[in-house]
Amino acid sequence: MKKLKFMICLMLSLFLSISLYAQPSYSTAENPVWYYIQVQGEGVSEDLVFTLDDNGRVYGREKAETLDRSTINQQLWRIEKSGSQMYVFNKATNKQLDVVYDTQLRIRVVSTVTGEPSTKWRLAKSGDYYTLQIVTEPTEGVSGAKFAYQSTATARNFVIMFEMEAKKNDANALFRFLEYKEENTPVASEGANETWFFIKTAKDGVLERGVTAYSNPTDPEITFGLDSIVKTNENQYWKFVKKADSAVEKYHLINKATGKIIGTDVILNRLFYVQPAGQLDDSNGWQTILINGDQFELKGVADNGIIRYMNAASASEGSSDIYNPKKSLNTGFAWTFINVNDYELPITSINNPNDNNTDVRVYSENNRIIVKGSDDYIVRNISGVQLAKNSYLQTGIYFVTVNGKTVKVLVR
Repeated sequence: MKKLKFMICLMLSLFLSISLYAQPSYSTAENPVWYYIQVQGEGVSEDLVFTLDDNGRVYGREKAETLDRSTINQQLWRIEKSGSQMYVFNKATNKQLDVVYDTQLRIRVVSTVTGEPSTKWRLAKSGDYYTLQIVTEPTEGVSGAKFAYQSTATARNFVIMFEMEAKKNDANALFRFLEYKEENTPVASEGANETWFFIKTAKDGVLERGVTAYSNPTDPEITFGLDSIVKTNENQYWKFVKKADSAVEKYHLINKATGKIIGTDVILNRLFYVQPAGQLDDSNGWQTILINGDQFELKGVADNGIIRYMNAASASEGSSDIYNPKKSLNTGFAWTFINVNDYELPITSINNPNDNNTDVRVYSENNRIIVKGSDDYIVRNISGVQLAKNSYLQTGIYFVTVNGKTVKVLVR
């Protein structure tokens, strides 16, 4: 089987137009689905996310690049349905997003988290984003101030405010929901407490391949690449060990079979290749940056200060596969981390009656259901509702009917 050579590229531009951010799902405390609420914004407010502070105030802040659960939880929210409206809960406190009048902001109201909210919310789609509208206005404040709005004023410390109807199409009033899957977020190993993961590419069309340490006698500079995941192959086992003495939270990626780490400097040959390093001091460490759902970017800084992102690419690929921070979902820059104890190959084969030599393969990949070998199939959710083929799906169980047979597929 051909191995894909493994490179990282400079931060350049890639222009894609497909949006893969789905409408947020309603959930309950017993079966929660958590999201970052991210503003479109512009300039200093671009891509900030709802963040709860220790005093119960909600601000727009940079999405935390950390594996620390307590920090992450302050930025996570779930949506619970209430008729045609909704409540919004914070993960750190399990309290609900409410609106109160803040005398310091005079004609504005400010969102806070309280135990017994009086505020219900409504979503309205606007392109690839949504507006967040309060259904009932506060008893104090300016009449008509209904739309969540990301303040850009330094004096207000980027608090989430509310604005009038005229502002609802402003970039600072448009939000999207980035799903967070806790079960696929890597856990840092410490001392004898080790947790091993497959680092699996989420690139479209590259099925079940993970970062693999190996020897390559014909090209000794290439000492790891992508190969089909085998559950017992310890050359594909990686642990995350926090880098000491780093101002920014970073992790070393250490292979179980070889004990080597993935370095952040490169060997310049035909491509930029990331190479395993011998000692922890040989690497500057990697940051894990959530894209959406269970997909992450891996960001490293070389000794010369150049920022690069780990990319699954073949030697034949060139400038068409270049990093763009807003378009990395389902590309070579997207990675999923799967605990080796939990990994199962998610493929089901169905005999194709029209061709005795082929099977139809049904599997989930990158939050979509893939059917190879037949275009005549139906996808339904657990409630029996038929879904569009190639839809971006939330985590859960789905049913695929093809060639008169129905199989259950887990999307994770």
